[in-house]
Amino acid sequence: MTLTCILLVKVPFPIVLDAIEKMRAAHPEKDIRPGLAHNELVHADDYARFARLKTIRLFIFQWAAPTPELAAFEKKMLGDERFEQLEPIAKFVDAGAVVAFGSDWPIDDFDEWYDLKVAATRRGRDINGQKHRDSIMTEI
Repeated sequence: MTLTCILLVKVPFPIVLDAIEKMRAAHPEKDIRPGLAHNELVHADDYARFARLKTIRLFIFQWAAPTPELAAFEKKMLGDERFEQLEPIAKFVDAGAVVAFGSDWPIDDFDEWYDLKVAATRRGRDINGQKHRDSIMTEI
């Protein structure tokens, strides 16, 4: 069974991970695969909890190479310190967590091969003849 939670702010992560921990304790024999999406800002202490609780961290391909406009908007909204913590894919991998890619919002063309290429190379589409490379994400 797969359970997906969409979380849009930082506060609920400890609460949801606590609930998953209780679920695991109550049903250790069940093959339940929780996945948490839209966890753009997660506290560093929780990376290892994802791994320990066998909870999948769901990422969106587009964050591997956001457009300059999106990156500028996010940086202005979050501030420098929080912006640098945004979508840290490699930190989850380093902590032993399983990560998966997907999207529930078709902001790019539906082309899974292109999306996979962006995630692997951190390079987005050419815009005005200029290639854009993401500088905010740690490479896997």
